[in-house]
Amino acid sequence: MGFKNKDRELRENILTENEVNILGYISYNKYDSNLYFFSSKGFYTLNNLDCSFSKKLFFNPKLICNSEYEKDYCLHLNVIKFEFISEKEIIFLTKNDGIGYYNGESIKYFR
Repeated sequence: MGFKNKDRELRENILTENEVNILGYISYNKYDSNLYFFSSKGFYTLNNLDCSFSKKLFFNPKLICNSEYEKDYCLHLNVIKFEFISEKEIIFLTKNDGIGYYNGESIKYFR
């Protein structure tokens, strides 16, 4: 049992440091005419400069991760949908944390 717990700690460290960035929901911000997407590592802005695409981290919310099985450890996407209500304000729906509101500086959850 002790060996298994050590393996679990090692696996958790590896997953949090090297977790694959899984693409989730994509939304168009009509206020700044950019595409935004959520991934397993946060919200990003997708920039297009002369057909050269790049991403920039917009913000990374701390979300609760509930996993029924050890193999699913935090690899699922928690944000189901998000919408812009102004250039920097987002309302987003999560699986575990309820409805989130980001005002450009801080996050508030409504559960």
